[in-house]
Amino acid sequence: MLITQLGYGGAETSFIRLANFLAESMDVTVALFTADYGNAKKYAAGHEKLDASVTLLDTPHRQHHLLRWLRRIWRVRRLKQQHDATISFLSGPNAVNVLAGVNRRTIVSLRGSRMFDSAASRRQRVLFQYFLDPIIYALAARIVPVSAGLKYEIRKAATPKTLGKVRVIPPFIDSATLALRLQEDAPEAFRALKGQPVIVAAGRLAVEKGFHHLIRVVGALSKTHTGIKLLLIGDGPMMPELRALCGTHGLAMDDMTADVSSVIFAGYQKNVLPLMALGRVYAMASATEGFPSVLLEAMIAGVPVVAADTPWGVRTIMCATPPDTADPYPTTRATTVDFGTLMPRIDAPEYEAVWVNTLAQSLAHVQALSAAIAKRPYDFDLATVGEKWKHLLTEFEPR
Repeated sequence: MLITQLGYGGAETSFIRLANFLAESMDVTVALFTADYGNAKKYAAGHEKLDASVTLLDTPHRQHHLLRWLRRIWRVRRLKQQHDATISFLSGPNAVNVLAGVNRRTIVSLRGSRMFDSAASRRQRVLFQYFLDPIIYALAARIVPVSAGLKYEIRKAATPKTLGKVRVIPPFIDSATLALRLQEDAPEAFRALKGQPVIVAAGRLAVEKGFHHLIRVVGALSKTHTGIKLLLIGDGPMMPELRALCGTHGLAMDDMTADVSSVIFAGYQKNVLPLMALGRVYAMASATEGFPSVLLEAMIAGVPVVAADTPWGVRTIMCATPPDTADPYPTTRATTVDFGTLMPRIDAPEYEAVWVNTLAQSLAHVQALSAAIAKRPYDFDLATVGEKWKHLLTEFEPR
């Protein structure tokens, strides 16, 4: 199994959970490009426990960019010759996986949108969308997007034959483990938030998560509602910028006084569920999400979900039957669906009032989840989804 690095981001967490699940009955080797996340030491160290052997592909010595990629391909080729199948997550590892050969045993997993990836430069998007992605799809034995909506992007770079390789498999959660984590108490430093009007959001503090827009919306909301709290759980490169934005939008920082509107920066938390349970609403403002498992965690914590309907994974969770549309932003008003509220994109100023009004209504009173919403996470439990990966691997003959 191949990925860039390990951290507590969604793709990395899904990768670790899949590796651990498969390692219970198979011999699993995890290959990483590097263990280094630059200065983000907490992010790199904060991932779930991995129960599989690990090999690092990069040398600790500085190498020319091209030589580094050639070394990765060569080392992965040697690993593939020793294993029955290779599963890769994310764009770079997917490219290395197919270019390393032995492609009849190559599985690439697509974790998010290429066309609407705000974290990638235009040059990177063009390089992959028009050059590398068609090669990856042509050479891979199986293509595994995490949500059905990603098939619309695959079609733009794939042949009809390639589409026959697609198997949609969402990430999975361990609902039993999450239920046990929910029983833990929230850290004492945050218990003063209990009973207050709290909006919760969690994830890596990066531009694609839209937290800067969420702070803007909460600032607008605070003009008519006092004592609003935005509890941000996570760490990442945008932390300094997000803290600076609080003053810009008239919000205090880390102040839990009841009548003060404030953004509470919780930082990295190993167990987010007790903190989520402090909220009256969970808000997802991402520009794009392949499959946001954090929404399932919010449901397990008993918190109603308000989420931007952006490409492509949000509606996969929020709708029992996701709309069959190639429109990446189909929602223009707050829309109640099977398992929460779908929202328009938060980065468009014309929708700010929609977000403000919806969050205000959600904070007005404590809402208990319906039985159907409370059960939704179990549709993605490892007992169900994990077996889909095992079935996929049976499609390959042993080496």
